[in-house]
Amino acid sequence: MINGTLIGRVGNEPVTRQVGDNKSVTEIQIAYENRRSANPKTEWIKVECWNGLGTNIVGKYVGKGDRIAVTYNDVRTEAYLNRDGEPASKLVIRAVDVELLSDRQSNDNNQPDF
Repeated sequence: MINGTLIGRVGNEPVTRQVGDNKSVTEIQIAYENRRSANPKTEWIKVECWNGLGTNIVGKYVGKGDRIAVTYNDVRTEAYLNRDGEPASKLVIRAVDVELLSDRQSNDNNQPDF
């Protein structure tokens, strides 16, 4: 098992879908800057938030552009075809906690306390 924390900006509005009869998953993409390379670049990671974490927190309070911290306990790769039809892969993490660090550059006083 792998545990870690990822801090970055949300690149899309959360998307929730049903999985089976009693489960749901909310997915977001997180962008972070990889500063370990000689030429820093933006990297993207898909985040899965299952059941209540996804529907009650991420789906309601997280949006595109928000800066968040995601604590996760599972990492895997997912294969797909890129825009050019070539095989590619991306990292997918399973969130166990999400903390809203800042909203989309506004000073909204109606933010929930997590």
